[in-house]
Amino acid sequence: MFPKKINFEDLPCAKCKDHCCEKFFIILTGVKDKDWIKWLAYHEGVDVKRLDKENIQVWINNKCSYLNEDKSCSIYNKRPDVCRKFQCPYKK
Repeated sequence: MFPKKINFEDLPCAKCKDHCCEKFFIILTGVKDKDWIKWLAYHEGVDVKRLDKENIQVWINNKCSYLNEDKSCSIYNKRPDVCRKFQCPYKK
């Protein structure tokens, strides 16, 4: 695993310009109700994109509450499994 003390500058995230912890999307399937889609889109920080007849992509533009100003994670050693398992598309 990781050493107890982690230097953020040594992590690939330190040089990354993506926004993984500042915005994310989910895909909702089986969505047919147009009013419900509009309701989602009316919320600040939410963008909705229809992918096809029954699927929509919902972008949530809201940063993680544990993200530091320098974009480092303040709970890195204790972060949830979903964060640990995230597959960075820019990782070499």
